[in-house]
Amino acid sequence: MEIHAIKKRLHNDKIILGYGHLMEKKIKEGIGN
Repeated sequence: MEIHAIKKRLHNDKIILGYGHLMEKKIKEGIGN
C-alpha cells in the first residue's frame, strides 16, 4: 500500500472540489446580479 500516494491524491481531490465550489458560488452570484 502506498499511503503517501493515496494522501496526495486525496489532497488533489480536495483542491479540485474546493475550486469547483468557488466557481459554482461565482456563477450563482453572477446570475443573482
